[in-house]
Amino acid sequence: MDLTKACDILAKWDRTYNIDAIGAGLWREFLAQWSSADVVTGTFLSKPFDKADPIGTPSGFADANLARINLAKAIRNFERAGFAIDARFGDMQFTLKNGVRIPVGGGDTIEGVEDATGWEANKSTLEPLITPRGTVVDGSKRLTKDGYATNRGTSFIMSMEFTKGGPRAEAILTYGESGDPKSPFFSDQMQLFSARQFRPILFTETAVAADTKKTTPLSAKR
Repeated sequence: MDLTKACDILAKWDRTYNIDAIGAGLWREFLAQWSSADVVTGTFLSKPFDKADPIGTPSGFADANLARINLAKAIRNFERAGFAIDARFGDMQFTLKNGVRIPVGGGDTIEGVEDATGWEANKSTLEPLITPRGTVVDGSKRLTKDGYATNRGTSFIMSMEFTKGGPRAEAILTYGESGDPKSPFFSDQMQLFSARQFRPILFTETAVAADTKKTTPLSAKR
């Protein structure tokens, strides 16, 4: 098998799992050909991490021929699932909200990312499984003909700084403020998360008043 195109894609990959990334899915399938233990310990690489060279290490494959074989297997997984090896990551990884497919970024923890995402069957709730995974293709751990179904991972995210004028912060609740599929707040924040947009957190009375959509008078009755 000619691996030239695959190698070129990985060489140009920006090393992110953002929805616009080209090569993230290919790397995932390639990396998954090794065991989790090999990935965690770094034994699939020839040069382990060196704190004196944090940029250049770890590096090199312990078995270059095995690396070529595993890259060929990753390409086969793409072929079985019906995706091009240069597919945009957001066209592969997704979640469903009211039947609408929403592109989702993020990777597995084994892939060394902070924005961890994944899929699992419901174990602690009676809520319906709104993002079924489908059948994983032979040779892969997650890839199906629909792509990478995602229903767990990053939930509440907040970034904040303290300024002379007070705190300034942004946040997002990826799964939304409401569990009711009929609510407009069921999927709005997932759409924002997909676009990497946060909503501002309002601290001052002026900011809250300016953003107020509705008020309900307090009842005099106890």
